[in-house]
Amino acid sequence: MRTQYLEKNILDLIRRTSTSLPTDVVNGLKRARRLEVAGSSAQWAIDAMLANAELANREDRPLCSDSGTLIFYCRVPLGLDTNALTASIRTAVTRATRCGYLRQNTVDAITGAKCSTNVGPSSPVIYYQ
Repeated sequence: MRTQYLEKNILDLIRRTSTSLPTDVVNGLKRARRLEVAGSSAQWAIDAMLANAELANREDRPLCSDSGTLIFYCRVPLGLDTNALTASIRTAVTRATRCGYLRQNTVDAITGAKCSTNVGPSSPVIYYQ
């Protein structure tokens, strides 16, 4: 039961970080847009970023076609089973990829083979503290 709860929360974390820009970033883009010359290429680019952010948030889709390298920084209390946490993270990443929260962009650095679930050798990267 605890593992399912953990996986669900990690999945939600991945969804939120992949599909939503923080409010301060959106506000910064809106502020920058107001400062640009009307009809300029810069204003057009900012409009495209804001529209993409709104669509990604509304549709629960990645903000970018390359959702980046997944890196998890985990502060682990003494006695926590890091093997179980690693398994939960890998399961959540697989589910997030299947749900469309992440793009399939992980490649095995040795073989060049695509990892269709974004889980492979050394992926995702997990640091324990």
